[in-house]
Amino acid sequence: MAEHWACVAQVERQTFFFYFFYLFFFLQWQEHFTSFVKCTKDSPQILLLDGYHSHKTLETVLYSREKGIVLITFPPHCTHRLQPLDVTFFKALKGAFILESGNWMTNNPGKRISAFDVAAIFFCSI
Repeated sequence: MAEHWACVAQVERQTFFFYFFYLFFFLQWQEHFTSFVKCTKDSPQILLLDGYHSHKTLETVLYSREKGIVLITFPPHCTHRLQPLDVTFFKALKGAFILESGNWMTNNPGKRISAFDVAAIFFCSI
């Protein structure tokens, strides 16, 4: 029984460490985001996030309020249908890219799509 409790204590310590690890890096990312978006309280920006716990900490919320970031979080482990970019933008882009890739392969039989070709196909699909 004692070995089991030692294992549980180790897992709790590791979970505690990783929680602060992700919190630290998310706050760094948020500072990076803020420097590019140039949001202020007078000109706020919306940031859509998944429901991961490091996105909903007191430090994150206070930083967001201070910098003029409106946080909107989705429930954790929600389906892709709840995430607006997946449904509205990426689904249509993926369909157009697949169609354009098919056209490219029809016009270039026996050739492989290179990294250079991907950029051209992507450009044609948008």
